[in-house]
Amino acid sequence: MESLNSFLKSVSIKESDLESELIGFHGYIRGMGCSKSISTVRDVAQIAVRQICSYPVVGMLAKRLLVLPVSTVDCERGFSKQNIIKTDLRNSLKISTLENLMRISIKGPSNSADFNFEMAFDIWSKKARRILN
Repeated sequence: MESLNSFLKSVSIKESDLESELIGFHGYIRGMGCSKSISTVRDVAQIAVRQICSYPVVGMLAKRLLVLPVSTVDCERGFSKQNIIKTDLRNSLKISTLENLMRISIKGPSNSADFNFEMAFDIWSKKARRILN
């Protein structure tokens, strides 16, 4: 609760404003009826974001809730991929190159049969390279 209070102070929101807005938003959600489409916290947060004009504080908090990572697995996986790609021999990679290699490694085709290696080589070889001389 203390972290919520410190956050509210950092964005200039009074706790009493949040409390009254939460009461109003709660009434709004209950007024929607027993909708089967509202079954998770995510559903409620998405409604709060859509109603941000009427409930600005709740909407802002809901936006933050929706982007919170559930765990650090993705972050750890990214660091692991970076360490595999950026070795001692490849320590002078540009940031954009490292980013592209990581993106390919993480989000790339799951099957190498889906990737057109000849087209990739043609694009790569258009730039003058010492290895091709």
